[in-house]
Amino acid sequence: MQITWARSASKELQALPKAKQVAVLEAVSSFAVDPFGSHPNAKPLKGSDGAVRLRVGEYRVVLVRGKGFIDVVKVAHRKDVYR
Repeated sequence: MQITWARSASKELQALPKAKQVAVLEAVSSFAVDPFGSHPNAKPLKGSDGAVRLRVGEYRVVLVRGKGFIDVVKVAHRKDVYR
């Protein structure tokens, strides 16, 4: 599974504390193993085909999954992610 990061998502990840960065990277990697399977911290977003919200503590990762790829679009605190 190929994982690509949007430039803005990469910058948002780098702005997080080191421990949160590691947690986000581990969560995205474990999601990539089986992106269409059942994940307790993943939820499809309404109105977006293939978009998924991944919960990592108090942070959210918005990604788009497809056949053979995952695009990480946004990484933000839960109060800011949907704005």
